[in-house]
Order: sequence, then C-alpha cells, then structure tokens
Amino acid sequence: MKLVFLHGLGQTNDSWIKVKKFMRDGYDARLISIDELVKTSETITFNQLSKSLTNVLHTIDGPFIIIGLSLGGCFALQQSLITNPHLKGMVLSGTPYSLVNGWKIKSIFQLQKYIFKLIPAKVWRKQGIEKSTIIPLYQSMESYDLSHSLHQINIPTLVLAGSKDRINMPTAKELAELIPHAQLQIINNGSHELNTQMPQQFAEEVDTFLANADLK
Repeated sequence: MKLVFLHGLGQTNDSWIKVKKFMRDGYDARLISIDELVKTSETITFNQLSKSLTNVLHTIDGPFIIIGLSLGGCFALQQSLITNPHLKGMVLSGTPYSLVNGWKIKSIFQLQKYIFKLIPAKVWRKQGIEKSTIIPLYQSMESYDLSHSLHQINIPTLVLAGSKDRINMPTAKELAELIPHAQLQIINNGSHELNTQMPQQFAEEVDTFLANADLK
C-alpha cells in the first residue's frame, strides 16, 4: 500500500518526517508539495491545483491512500470525489469541507487571507513557496464547499482532530457523520498541526486505521 502525504498551508514535505519515522515499516510513501503542483498548473487556483494533483495521482501504480492535513485534506476530499480505482482510503486532519457555511470558519478564513497578504514574500519563500502562489490560491477558495457531495464518498476515511483544535473540532465531527465510511479519532492535547506537534500519536492512529480498514 502506498501512502500519499499532502501537507497544510505554511508547511512543507518536511512536516511529515516525524510521522513517517513513527509509522510501521512496509509502506511506500510519496510526499507531494503545493510547489510541485504549481509547476504543472497553468493558473494558481484551488481547482487548477486539484486537476494537477489528479494527473500526478493517476501516475501512481497500485493502490494508495491519501493522508492530508488542513489544505492537504481539502485536496484529499476533492480527489475522493474523482474516479481513481487505485484510491482506497484517506486520512483527514484539521480539514474543512466548506468555507461558506458557518460564521466561525468563514470569519477565520477571511482573517487568514488578510494576514497572508501582510506576510513578506521572503517569509513564504523560506517555506518553499512563493507569495504569488498563496494569495490567488487562497482567494480562489472563497467558494469552496463540498457539503452537498460528502455522501458520495465511498472509501474508508479516518478523520483526526486534536482535542484543543476548537475551530476544526465541529467540522471533524460533521465529516465523520456525513461521509458514509468514516470514523473519528480525537488526539488528546493535540491542536491543529497534529503532524508536527504530535507525530507519534498521529502515526499510531494511521497505523491502526490501515490495519483495520477494508482498503482492498
């Protein structure tokens, strides 16, 4: 089984290093960064990057699951609605399924967009991504809403949430209820970036999911 890791905004592929270290052996990992998708996209929007990711995933030979955090989870959700016989499951951590429903999520999204505009380009560049990529990408997600499509997802799904991630906890519970084959696991004392803050617990939950879910 291959594992495809998609990091969150403000992260890089290195954000998964400790998670991979704590996971059991025997998995073939593929880390895909936003920057990698940008190089193969004509325009920098969420939908264009999703199309680029679709092309990358169709080059993977054999079954795989997607493990996505935050923005990476948004991409994973989008991919689960696209036919790919090799996609057998996914893990979503701190992942919104809509940025138009719910005043709290919507307000935080607008605040983040404003803050991102103020962050100097050199700060983004240190994280391996250009500011010219981030701003239009974020703006393109203002209408992001998969709330009416979640019932169509037919692959085993693990939804992870940190007990201290109060913003995303309601969404995590809703995802686990709205996706037919989903389960929710809450990591005690965890916040939003579980892959870097609590990598061992994250890895253990994914290992358990892979061992018990029907991923055939």
